[in-house]
Amino acid sequence: MNPSTEELLYAVDLVNANEIVLLPDNRNVVPVAREVARLHVAPMEVVETANVPEAIVAMLSFDAAKSAAANAGAMRIALGGVRTGQVTRAVRDARSDAGAVTRGDYLAIAAGGIVAIGDELERVSLELVEHLVGERDEVVTLYRGAGVDSAVAEQIAASIGGSFPDLVVEQFAGVNRTRSSWWPLSSAPSTRPARQVRRRRGVGVSRRLRSSRSPNSRASVRPAHARSPRWGSRASST
Repeated sequence: MNPSTEELLYAVDLVNANEIVLLPDNRNVVPVAREVARLHVAPMEVVETANVPEAIVAMLSFDAAKSAAANAGAMRIALGGVRTGQVTRAVRDARSDAGAVTRGDYLAIAAGGIVAIGDELERVSLELVEHLVGERDEVVTLYRGAGVDSAVAEQIAASIGGSFPDLVVEQFAGVNRTRSSWWPLSSAPSTRPARQVRRRRGVGVSRRLRSSRSPNSRASVRPAHARSPRWGSRASST
């Protein structure tokens, strides 16, 4: 379920910072996040992240020595090169612009809708990456979900690497353990690694915690010098 304004205000209060950058991680939460920014006493910037991979890209641009406004600007620049997608399972028969969907099919979903349908996770994942990858991309990072075994993820990563020999392919376990899906993304390079996110004084970042209904596997495609999300920062989730 999406958080209410009251719930999000409470979570933002826990950040305990002079200025705040709020990452909603869901398009449906963006209006609530903007209302929270209007109501909260601390200066607050809302960076309109639509999912967790976008939040990862944004947080890699975070610099605790800069203001919330400066950080938000850097994050929006980084997000300007991001393309996100998801591979998930169909829960019912349906029709789509990409063709007929049968319950249990794997669906590759990008910003424009369903871009690939099939009964093989590996093939659909490849089609999604093919749809998303641009000429400047150098790294693909896969975030797998609860229903994707690590060995399967490694096989998919190897298959992507074989089909795209110029790309470096990484894969990580996702943060949501209740549903299976992949999130690929591509982004412009971040110029600085993420640093301390939550501070008693300075700028804090608050990221909304995704509900159990959210997909729990993701992937990312980006230039090689944009570091993987392995920072030691702490974010306040709401």
